[in-house]
Amino acid sequence: MCSARKCFVVFAVLGTLMFLAAPAMADWDPDNPNPNTKWIQLPDLTPNGIDVLVTAPKILADDWKCNDPRPVTDIHLWGSWKYDEEPTSDLAYRVQIWSDQPVDALHDYSRPKQFLWEATDFTWTERLYHQLDPTGPGEGWYDPNTGLYEPSTDWNIWQLNLDVSKNPFHQVEGSVYWLVVQAWFPDGTEGPELGWKTTDPNVTPHWNDDAVWADGELLPGISFGWQELRYPDGHEFAGESMDLSFVITVPEPGTLALLATAGLGLLLFAWRRRK
Repeated sequence: MCSARKCFVVFAVLGTLMFLAAPAMADWDPDNPNPNTKWIQLPDLTPNGIDVLVTAPKILADDWKCNDPRPVTDIHLWGSWKYDEEPTSDLAYRVQIWSDQPVDALHDYSRPKQFLWEATDFTWTERLYHQLDPTGPGEGWYDPNTGLYEPSTDWNIWQLNLDVSKNPFHQVEGSVYWLVVQAWFPDGTEGPELGWKTTDPNVTPHWNDDAVWADGELLPGISFGWQELRYPDGHEFAGESMDLSFVITVPEPGTLALLATAGLGLLLFAWRRRK
């Protein structure tokens, strides 16, 4: 048994270790990126950028390749509200990872194949990432259902940071996966529409295949009729493959060491108390 003072000191030290680990699971800054970033597709910050509708029932997905066997702990996305109209009720996100279905005899584009993982018990923050000149052209809006492309619908670009470290995704190095996302309003509000931002092909070269879209409620085990995303008529890149902007990071080695130390400390503390 330990005294109250010793118990306090033990938990204070372990708490400090956990606190030191926390910064690795927060915002992502392109000017000072997390060195353990495993995938980067930066947003298009020019008027060529398009926000593709991602509010339910719309579902969007884009592929990426695992080049680091450590688990995914953070996911970062970029997007904008149509006409820069922000919601008055709480927004929620459904975020999943699927396996890859390569090109086959039925489709000349790859797409998500099988549900593998869903973000649960996660936290998220958002921040204003960039603002275009309000006196100049804004970024465009695209709804793949209608095929309607509207230029200059928004000027504010937001970054969404999801901390999924409580339920990380464990992947196989060298495998291709799909990040699948849907935004929705739990209270049933039909509020403003959110769009997922395209990448800048001049900054982030196109990789592998197009992003895809579908309609439905993004629940585990549900399959969808995925369709490819290409830039719409009227856009400078009309007909070209479209990629969506996101960053995926893994825990820093220091973070893993701190968490392991804290966990070991708790186990030893519990063992000593039982003696």
